[in-house]
Amino acid sequence: MKYGTRRNWYLRGAISVALAVVLTLLSGHRTAGALQTREIRVISAGATAGSNVGVLIELVSLGNENAVGFSLNFNPAVLSNPIVSLGSGATGATLNVNLNEAASGRVGVALAFSSGQTFAAGTRQLVNVSFAIAANAASGTTPITFGNQPVAQEISDVSANTLTGTFTGGTVTVQQSNPSPTLIAISPNATLAGSQAFSMTVTGNNFVSTATVRWNGSGRTTTFVSGTQLTVLIPSTDVATAGTASISVQNPAPGGGISNALTFTINNPAPTIASLSPNAAIAGSASQTVTVTGTGFVAGSKAQWNGADRTTTFVSATQLTVQIPATDLAQAGAGSITVVNPTPGGGTSNASAFTINNPVPTIASLNPASVTVGSAAISLTVTGTNFINGSVVRLGGADRATTFVSATQLTAAIPASDLAQAGTAAITVFTPTPGGGVSAASTFTVNNPAPAIASLNPSGVIAGSAGVTLTVTGTNFISGSVIRLNGTDRATTFVSSTQLTTPLTAADIASAGTTQVSVFNPAPGGGAASAAGFTISAQPTAQIALTPAAPTVNDSITAQLSGVWPNSCIPGNPQVSTSGSDIRINTNNTGQICLTVLTNWSLTVPLGTRAAGSYMLTVNHTDGLNNQFSLGKLSFTVNNLAPSLASLSPAIAVAGGQAFTLTVTGTNFTSGSIVRWNDADRATTFVSATQLRAAITAADIAAQGTASVRVFTPAPGGGATTPLSFVIAGALASVSAASFLGDQLASESIVAAFGLNLATRTEVATSVPLPTTIAGTSVSVKDSAGVERLAPLFFVAGGQINYQMPPGAAAGDAVVTVTSGDGKVSLGTVKVATIAPGLFSANANGLGVTAATALRVKANGAQTFEPVAVFDTTQNRFVSVPIDLGPDTDQVFLVLAGTGLRFRTALSAVTAKLGGTDGEVLFAAPAPGFIGLDQINVRIPRSLLGRGEIDLVLTVDGKAANTLRVNIK
Repeated sequence: MKYGTRRNWYLRGAISVALAVVLTLLSGHRTAGALQTREIRVISAGATAGSNVGVLIELVSLGNENAVGFSLNFNPAVLSNPIVSLGSGATGATLNVNLNEAASGRVGVALAFSSGQTFAAGTRQLVNVSFAIAANAASGTTPITFGNQPVAQEISDVSANTLTGTFTGGTVTVQQSNPSPTLIAISPNATLAGSQAFSMTVTGNNFVSTATVRWNGSGRTTTFVSGTQLTVLIPSTDVATAGTASISVQNPAPGGGISNALTFTINNPAPTIASLSPNAAIAGSASQTVTVTGTGFVAGSKAQWNGADRTTTFVSATQLTVQIPATDLAQAGAGSITVVNPTPGGGTSNASAFTINNPVPTIASLNPASVTVGSAAISLTVTGTNFINGSVVRLGGADRATTFVSATQLTAAIPASDLAQAGTAAITVFTPTPGGGVSAASTFTVNNPAPAIASLNPSGVIAGSAGVTLTVTGTNFISGSVIRLNGTDRATTFVSSTQLTTPLTAADIASAGTTQVSVFNPAPGGGAASAAGFTISAQPTAQIALTPAAPTVNDSITAQLSGVWPNSCIPGNPQVSTSGSDIRINTNNTGQICLTVLTNWSLTVPLGTRAAGSYMLTVNHTDGLNNQFSLGKLSFTVNNLAPSLASLSPAIAVAGGQAFTLTVTGTNFTSGSIVRWNDADRATTFVSATQLRAAITAADIAAQGTASVRVFTPAPGGGATTPLSFVIAGALASVSAASFLGDQLASESIVAAFGLNLATRTEVATSVPLPTTIAGTSVSVKDSAGVERLAPLFFVAGGQINYQMPPGAAAGDAVVTVTSGDGKVSLGTVKVATIAPGLFSANANGLGVTAATALRVKANGAQTFEPVAVFDTTQNRFVSVPIDLGPDTDQVFLVLAGTGLRFRTALSAVTAKLGGTDGEVLFAAPAPGFIGLDQINVRIPRSLLGRGEIDLVLTVDGKAANTLRVNIK
């Protein structure tokens, strides 16, 4: 076997070691499993100067440790008197403590289990070390570190073999006690009761940043300004009532305390009166409750009448009520009301006048309350209240001779001249000052007479006749009398008090029946005469029926007529005319006079393209004497057809996308049809009876889910279609699972897709071949040739799916659709290429050190596999391990893991540059036994010896993979 052939064979065998790491990285989004590191560490703590502090020492155990030893270094000026006790994670172990060098800041600790016993895996408490903190220790941190004196650092197993591990120190944070504060002054030191919230400045000594100003022992919102000044917000509730408050300052523990107290005074304001309600009363009134409005009122405010206290109720800072007894209101005149506030502060307000007036008269009734026009002079009796000797009765505002009878009755002389014209007059009573005034008016009426009808001329006509003049004869007619037909006023001519006339138009007598004729005299008085009947004899009529009774657009209708009428015949060719919403049938029978019994005569009337709506069908007939009669009218409705919905274009959109136009295809659409999105109307453009377009906003597709789309055609007829579902897909981004680049993805490559709601749970494929559905989630890829295939799945989770680009996917633009187990859809596009190389990185993000293994072949043919990366817990990532090229007789190869390059044209089309130097590519093909994974074997040139960390650039068919790093020792 030639060496080159044998070499390729063993390089391909090495893939099983490299791929164990790579496949772990593929199973989740940018995560990598890392071995736990053994560690002994100090857990940082804190305490106050002058107190004790306990510090825990922990072991991160791998489960095979039998004994540990170490020394702790500390600052003896800050920490002293160490006391070491066994921790909860070391129960059963033997503890030895060396305190010989404690005064120098060192203490040694050794723990050991009996033979065969080890620490349990995980984080375990080894010991608890108690220290005394110096009282004068400054605030800040002091370190506790590990050393080798007096006990060396060591971790060993049950066979006394030394185990590797890290020793990590910690700190103790020291805090000094707070001082006791003192209080010197407060500003302001007084305010008015009921004031708004305000800021107070507090001056003193030894204030700390967490100091709190106290109001009567309760803390208030405090702002630290300096060690000698604070500001505090005093809410309005603290100064709602007059009195004093105690102000102090408290510094919190440690130390601290409460300062001396200063007094803050809350004064009552000086009151002012703005208004009284009421501010007047009638002499002799009962006691009154007066509302006093002003400012500065307090709960102890007292209202006074002419300087004497009266019963007062506090309502608010701007309102009081005061009880004024009847004795204060017995005589007409004026009273003075003031308000007095008690101390502290307070005082007497301005005075406000309260007036006591004579009463205003009122009218209850008039006798008589009305007379007929033209009556003789009368004596009018006015009954009411609050009349006095001096009250005057007025008619229309003019005084009339008045006699005072009592406080409830007056009489007035009304002359015949006041009764000569019909109408109404206002009767009032005036009482002079003080107070007094004019009463509300009461109406006195001079009435018109009631009319009466004796006869009508003519007393009746035939329906359809020409217009006539109607003469009404009777009594009590006036120039304002009106003839009424069936209660409706008509143009009336006054002839005399016994005769009126009015014209009757052809429209008034077009229909048979009896018209009620009356005469109406206007108010006042007047009224309507008893009605007299005016007869309109019947003309011929017909009954109209439609078939169908409720037509739809494009239907034809059939009108059927039946009935009996005199002096007319229906010919065989009636004419049909239309105008707007009117459809007319006109029959003409020139020169014939006959009596026809019409039964089931019909006529078809085409509607053509008439739109839906309301229409009126009218049938007229002109007889042989040229008299035209309307045989009847019938209103009917043409209904819209019920729409139906066939398809939507598009039927899917990505959530968060832009507004777009939705094309809706179906049948029976009209210009009034509306597209509804989740039963909400959208701006709709009518294209044809089978197509509409609707404006869908970005807000409509903001969230992933489905929307209901239907078409609604308004009445008459119409209605709503059965809805179709529109899918609002989540956004989906697909990238190479190796390089995390997504500009091109190769067929059969491993792809990582990211989005939201991609799966209902996290689950990994456990069978080969890979399933196309996991946890109900599936991925389909529709390529540029229009072929849609299900993708094999490695892993699904709510935010990520790892899948294989389906074998056979055609190059070009493709659509990727993810459907989750709960029906949520996510959508994205990719560009499929024959070659799209990507290399896996150790950190599973396409960056940094490569996810590979180094294969060393010695001169004697011996092979060893060596890591090229190690996980650094400090940086929380993989870092490169320098590759030792060894002696000249050694050959070292990189075994790389990638995807997207298996369809290379030839091995010679694959190049690898290490730090700019060509490396020999020996193998670049699918990794045996692994789905979607490609393997590349590269010989490392010895010319790179000592180069350190360099770039690794892989190019396949002219396309470069992501750049990674390796380290050459």
